Parts: sequence; C-alpha cells; structure tokens
Amino acid sequence: KTIRRRVVAGDKGVRISGSIRGRAPLHFSKEVSEKMRRVLVAAASVGFLMAVGLSAARAEEGGELDALKKRLDALEQKQGAAPPAAGGSWTDKVKVGVHVRVRNEGRFNYDRNSDVGDKDDFTLLRGRLSVDARANENVRAYFQVQASRNFGDSCLGGTPTAPCPGNGPFGPGNAALGVTVEDEDVSVHQGFIDLSSGPWTARLGRQEMKFGDERLVGSLEWANRARSFDGFSLIYDTEEFKAQPFFHIVEYRPPAFSGLNNDSFFTGFNSTLKQIGNGVDLYFLAFLDGDGAATSTQDGNLFIYTAGLRTKDMPAEGFGYDLEAAGQAGENDAVKIYAFALHAAGAYGLGGEMSPTVSLEYNVASGEDGVGNDNAFKNLFPTNHNKYGAIDFVTWSNIHHFRGGVSFKPLADLSLFANYHLFLSQEKRGALGLLTAAAAVDKRTYGQELDFYANYVLFKAAKLHGGYSLFLPGDMFPNTADDAVHFAYAQVQVDVP
Repeated sequence: KTIRRRVVAGDKGVRISGSIRGRAPLHFSKEVSEKMRRVLVAAASVGFLMAVGLSAARAEEGGELDALKKRLDALEQKQGAAPPAAGGSWTDKVKVGVHVRVRNEGRFNYDRNSDVGDKDDFTLLRGRLSVDARANENVRAYFQVQASRNFGDSCLGGTPTAPCPGNGPFGPGNAALGVTVEDEDVSVHQGFIDLSSGPWTARLGRQEMKFGDERLVGSLEWANRARSFDGFSLIYDTEEFKAQPFFHIVEYRPPAFSGLNNDSFFTGFNSTLKQIGNGVDLYFLAFLDGDGAATSTQDGNLFIYTAGLRTKDMPAEGFGYDLEAAGQAGENDAVKIYAFALHAAGAYGLGGEMSPTVSLEYNVASGEDGVGNDNAFKNLFPTNHNKYGAIDFVTWSNIHHFRGGVSFKPLADLSLFANYHLFLSQEKRGALGLLTAAAAVDKRTYGQELDFYANYVLFKAAKLHGGYSLFLPGDMFPNTADDAVHFAYAQVQVDVP
C-alpha cells in the first residue's frame, strides 16, 4: 500500500533499500544493486544536464522577452495618442472632455452718455461635456453638449428688460445688458459623424467651422454660446494641400403653401496651399436667402458671394506678416452688392528674456455710399472679438482701422498685451458695428480705444484671462453721446483633458 525508498550515496557506491507496508523488507543482490546504481547515475546526469540547459534557455529567452517588452513600452510611450488597434477596449476608443468657463464682465457707460445711469456687472457660465468615439481609423462619432447661463438668472425666455416672465419658480431673474435670451441655454453644440478613407473625411452633423483667422467664418468662442453650423463638410487633407467644401443650413423655415423653400443656406469652400510660406488660403463663400421677406438688414432676397485669399509668413527671423483680401458681389433684393475688405498686419519680436513684440495693423472695408448700390461689406460669420477692439463695437464693415500694439512675457506662463485703436468710417453714413452714428455726418472719426489684457497659465489645465478697455467716442457722435466707455473682465477656464 505504501512504498518507501531511500537512496544513499557514499564512497563505496549506492545502497538502495525499501519496504512495502505490511510486507517483509526487500533485499537486492549485489549485481542488481550495481546495475541500478549505474542507471540512476546516468539518469541523474542526464537530468542535471537537461536542467542546466533548460535554465540557460529560459534565462536567454527571459532576457530577450524583457528586452522586447522594454522596446514595446518605449514605442507605446513615443506614439502616445496613436489610434487604438481594432478590437481594443472601449476605454481606448472613447475620450471624454470637460470644459468649464466662468467670466465676470463690468460694463460702464455703454450708451456713451454719463447723464443716464448705465452700469452693469454680470457673470457668465459655460460648461461643455464632449465624447469623442473612434471605432477605428475610418469611423468617428463626436458629441458635445453645452450649457450656458448668467449668474442669478433662474429661468428661460423673456427679454433683457423682462428676463423672467412670472418670475419663475426661483424668483426674479437678473439679465445683464448685452446678454440675450439665447445666452441661457442647454443645447447640442456639436454632434457629427466622420467617415474617413485616406486623406478624405466626410463630416455630417452639427459642427464648428474655423477658416484662417476667423475674420469671415469662425466659432465665436468669446460669446457664451459660441457658434456652430448644421450641415455637411467634405475634408481633403494632405501634407501639401487641404480643401473643405461645405453646405450648411443657417435657418430652417417651414415651407409656405406655395411650396417654396424658405430656408437660408451657407455654402462654399476653403482651401489651403500649405507649402507656400506658412500657408495660402483661397476661399469662396455664398450666403443664400431667397425667402422674399424683408427684415431690418435686407429688403427681401439676399444673395452674398464672397471670394478672397489670405496668407501669413515669417520671411525673416523675428518678423512676420498677415494679409487677407476679399471681394463681394450679389443682390439685396433689387439692389446690387459690390463690396471689398482688406487686412494687413506685421509684427517684430525683439528677442530677449521677456520676448517683447511690437505690431502694426490696418483694416479697411467698404461702406454704404448712398448712391444706389449696396456697397457695405458683409462680415458674414466672424470671430471679431479683439480683432477690432475688445469692447466689440466695430466690425469689418465701413471702416478704416489702425492698430499699434506691444506684448511681452515677464514670466514663462504670463503674457501681457497693450493695443491702441483708431476707428474711422470709410463712408460718412451707415454703421460700423454695434454703435450707430447719425445717418449722415460730415465727420469720420468713430473713436479711439485702449486695450490692456493678460493671459496666465495657472496650472496645466487652468487658464486665466482678464483685461480693461477704454473707448473714447469721436466727432461722428453728438456732444450728448461722447462720454468714455469702460469695460473690464476676468475669466477662468478649465479644459480636461
């Protein structure tokens, strides 16, 4: 039932003994003992050699595996955000992003008349939650929901003078001057599908569009809601060339009984020649609104066709320039549209520890001459903030704009800016932007503006932005509306990742 064995090695050979429980002890003859001894010695020798060889092989294999693992780890760290392999876990395919921005604004004397009380202070909140899902290199789905509101405003609807009809469930609201009902909203900011093959990407859904410096097409990030478009884009992108034709619905209107389509559309293309300087952009943009209904900005049908180009480069160390020119044609009901706009800017970096930079800029755009044609340049869908003054009184229309600025970095994460603006009207009638002078005046000085602002990277994901602006109205305005305007703001923004 139980066998016990013992092998004893000594100077005189090997002695083996054993027993079976319940049986008499076993005894082997000398000849048998000698043969068994040889067999055991040979087996032990072979086993030892096999063990040594196996150990060496495993050691060598382990070294190779360790080295291979280290090389793979180094490659993974180098590639970083490379697309996940097909079949990976959902955490490798889905990225979640969070954006929260809080900005306080103080506006004083915006009507330029100090005899009338005109002071406002409000705080805006914007939050975004985005999901970027990439099934593979060909299929991507992006969805971004946005919530925007003004501190203390507890309901939706109403107007700035009556922001909360019925006071709502949580008491009266507190709408701020310059904050519209649309600033209070929870909506889909972006939601699109990308289908890609090689350099081609078809994008269908709600999406931001940013072309060049966003002088004609931009996302308007400064506004609390920002801007996005509903439609389709086809993107072709290589190392030498990028093109993006698009077709978007600007406003949907239910059809009338006549069966006519009353929607307004925005379509065209933007292309970039990447190998020339820092890029040369060529674009054609068409805004089409054929509903026949008169509004405050059009007589009925409105068709605006804009063609232009932009380029920027740094031809010498420390010096760079930025140029853009555009022309417009079309029809505002029965009135023909002929307009133009030009932008030119240059900057020079002086070097040194604080990287001081000086810059000069000139912008001109045609205005209404009152002869019969519609000659005022249409700014379309721009991101104008801080291009024509931080107060945002002026747009790229009916303008001669001169700017001189300086900037420097006293700290690695801190940038300081100062700009002087002079605004002159291109024509003596019509508006330059949000503020409208008399219908026709003999003077052309719209005003002057001083801007001071700073950017500071507090932490890796947290940025601070703040500034102060002073606007001095010019002689286009009567004496009762020529008082200074003050604007101050402070902003905190966090983006994860």
